[in-house]
Amino acid sequence: MVKLPTQTSIKVALWSALRVAGMTRAGLARQLNWHREQVDRLFRLDHATQLDQFDAAFDALGKALVVSPVVSARPGATPLTSDISYAPLHAVAKTSAVRDGPAAKARMAKGGKISGETTRKPALKK
Repeated sequence: MVKLPTQTSIKVALWSALRVAGMTRAGLARQLNWHREQVDRLFRLDHATQLDQFDAAFDALGKALVVSPVVSARPGATPLTSDISYAPLHAVAKTSAVRDGPAAKARMAKGGKISGETTRKPALKK
């Protein structure tokens, strides 16, 4: 098994979601009202894409980015990795009760995986 950098994993998940949706990069650019080059940068491995751009792209595809920490039990392995995937937006909304409940907080305190963790940040008030 090869461990990819987190940003690369997100780019691969976005490419997969784009293919599954049957959409092209040009179609995604139209959907987001972005220039084509902005969309192309989402997939360039040498470009550091900001998380809010990924969120916008997944949202345009009707998906949400889901990042879950995964604790490794293998001896000598890196103690914590991340599991990157995407899910339909309605599926992520349903998991918020599981993610935010007291049992989930207890699991997280013990280093466990909580289904539905996202990278989205709350909006800042100005």
